[in-house]
Amino acid sequence: MILVAALPVGCRRALAPSVSVERGERLLVIAPHPDDETLGAGGLIQRVLSAHGTVRVVLVTAGDGYVEAVRYETGRLRPRAPVYVAYGERRLREARAAGRKLGGDRVRLGLLGFPDGGLEQPPAPLDQRGAARCRTASTRERAWIRQSPEARPGAG
Repeated sequence: MILVAALPVGCRRALAPSVSVERGERLLVIAPHPDDETLGAGGLIQRVLSAHGTVRVVLVTAGDGYVEAVRYETGRLRPRAPVYVAYGERRLREARAAGRKLGGDRVRLGLLGFPDGGLEQPPAPLDQRGAARCRTASTRERAWIRQSPEARPGAG
């Protein structure tokens, strides 16, 4: 069985329904930004790992387009592009650190790399070849899926 936890933007559910977790469960968490996976599914991630399951987290964006946060941190009305990139990289480092706190090297982290707000027009579904290409793409190829070094097969 595979559990999938998708965290919609602006979700305001007061109490999440109880989810049963079986031994060896596989969990896929899809989160819009770094830290959403921990805030929205951290407890479920811990339950799956404690049941000897596996966890894969996919972040839709790096959070590098969060204008208000970058302005607040820099005190500048118009921060330059490298500042946004550095902010996104820091958020990814924080997401990796949170994953290590939740489950050591058992939480795999991937990044789709869409810009914040980049899914107003959802992409067309991938065919089999496109999906296979995304799974094996390297960051140098500038494919739409980018994975952290920890998420690559055989790493760690």
